[in-house]
Amino acid sequence: MHAESIHPDQLESALQARWCQLSSEVPGCDSPFLHPSYARTLAHHRPRVEIGLLHERGEVRGFFPFERQRRGTGIPPGNKLCDLQGIVSEPGLEWTLDELLCGCRLNSLHWEHVLASTVPGAEFL
Repeated sequence: MHAESIHPDQLESALQARWCQLSSEVPGCDSPFLHPSYARTLAHHRPRVEIGLLHERGEVRGFFPFERQRRGTGIPPGNKLCDLQGIVSEPGLEWTLDELLCGCRLNSLHWEHVLASTVPGAEFL
């Protein structure tokens, strides 16, 4: 697995559809805060909003909305407006926080309301 980050405007319609599909299939991920339209709309007002893409075998298998802060910290997109954070990915996709942070060029995450079932090691966040 490897990760990268893109601006929400770069999210092609096929990837948006895949994200929406996963959001409806993965328990707890149907929150508007984990939806591509939230990230895309917010990015028009907050230019540091990004989407982390988790790739495996050449295909995007997961989505991670975040807002980049100084010193490489990832926070929830919209910060205090967002009361649920997490990664929307295919069930069974194996990845680590180190892979996610490195691929998205982040040093740390600051989450307050993480959907623990979507993040390996969430009990330590």
